[in-house]
Amino acid sequence: MTEYGVTSTGFVKKPLSVILTEIAERQRSDIDPNWSAEADTLAGQYNGIFADAIAQLWEVLEDEYYALSRDAEEASLDVIGALTATARKNATKSTVVLTCNLNNGTVVPEGSIVSVNGDPSIRVVTTAVATGPGPGAANVDVEAEAETAGVIAANPGTLTVIETPVAGWNTVTNAEPLLGGDDIESDAVYRQRQLDEIAAGGGGSVPGVRADILAVSDDINAVLVLENDTEATVDGMPPKSIEVVVHGGDDLDQEIAEALFNSKSGGIYPHGSEGPFTVTDEQGLDHDVRFSRPTVMPIYMAVGLTTVSTALAFAAAVKTEIAHAAVTVDDPGYLSLGTDVYAARIVATVLGVSGVMNVQVGLSFSVITDPAAGSTSLPIADREIASILTTHISVSEL
Repeated sequence: MTEYGVTSTGFVKKPLSVILTEIAERQRSDIDPNWSAEADTLAGQYNGIFADAIAQLWEVLEDEYYALSRDAEEASLDVIGALTATARKNATKSTVVLTCNLNNGTVVPEGSIVSVNGDPSIRVVTTAVATGPGPGAANVDVEAEAETAGVIAANPGTLTVIETPVAGWNTVTNAEPLLGGDDIESDAVYRQRQLDEIAAGGGGSVPGVRADILAVSDDINAVLVLENDTEATVDGMPPKSIEVVVHGGDDLDQEIAEALFNSKSGGIYPHGSEGPFTVTDEQGLDHDVRFSRPTVMPIYMAVGLTTVSTALAFAAAVKTEIAHAAVTVDDPGYLSLGTDVYAARIVATVLGVSGVMNVQVGLSFSVITDPAAGSTSLPIADREIASILTTHISVSEL
């Protein structure tokens, strides 16, 4: 018999169907053994109303039970994070560099809007002033960001519609894709980051070192800590050493080195391909600290589609979905340090595009156009990270 409420394994919410059954059984026991409480009877209708109200109370009890547990969700998980000063990351905006063709002296003010040709819902806003340098018309690059935060992307050459006309502003385009925005941090990622930051208190341990490096800056996307606790050289690592592989925070070398030195245990050598960086301890002594940057492995893929119209009509949307699914390297198990790339995951992403009915994906480390000629998976070593760009994706009819 199922136990409900607080049990040895947690809280088990009583479902509406069980509540309805219990009410009917109680009525037959206390009122009349032949009592009819079918859904189409008056008694059944009353029972349904009362049972729904009771079920809502069970939902409140469940929320309260998990309110102080890391199994909590949404606002309750935010409360748990606040206890350790770990705030949920807000949604961020995608960014892009626009190339504006301007007549001599033409000024495009900050806040000017450009949209995607064929999809006016995707709009970007310039974040700086652009001025035509003259003497005639000339191209000027200006940074821009998506008008709204979240997962918003656009392929190269598609941001071409000027929504804020300025006399002398002739054309606009984007050589690189609009990428980089994220939705508000999901419960799963936020929950893991809370655990990572708590682990930072355990300096010297592998989880503690990783947490300390991640805490240097939000610009650091992923950290992998390798250790060699033997007396021999293993995989290029000297005896009694660690190697920290850091993706992101490219301008934070010194800060990373200092965090690594302060976090590692004494007598453990910080090995790596970058550096050495000099860190001065509290005694005034200098120490050489090294760490590694991952080798970026460009992934090429051929995508075959069966759609409601033609593959060409869906090419831009499919490329954008694939590339954007790959930019969040701290998403567990997808594109991160040392994580292999699987065609099946790309297939799942593409099938989420409305109008796509069937997908075949081939993967390669070099240019590929035929899905059947590619691999179903590509191995990524510990010191490598996969990179997927729209320009590396070909789309064809199945």
